[in-house]
Amino acid sequence: MEELKKAGLELIDKGYQIIPVNEEKSSLVTWKKFLDQEERVTPEIFTKWIEELSPKGIALILNGTELVVVDVDIKGHEFSKEFEEVPCVETAKGHHYYFRL
Repeated sequence: MEELKKAGLELIDKGYQIIPVNEEKSSLVTWKKFLDQEERVTPEIFTKWIEELSPKGIALILNGTELVVVDVDIKGHEFSKEFEEVPCVETAKGHHYYFRL
């Protein structure tokens, strides 16, 4: 849980909006108020979520950012070799590639 908390706080520090999710990747909080970027997820809010909800992961709210995520649900695909320098996370089914516009 400490690793997840650290990762989330780093993302918040970089200006990203994040929410806690369960093992099915469903949100554990009402998140639409953060969608338009009017209300910000603070380190205090995120820490409270970690302590009270025990999330299994975090999700980025991409609205209002310059990020695009390509979700490739095939393990060992050729796509991964072409984008070795692109920020990427491994998922249960494949990879998420993060591109800045």
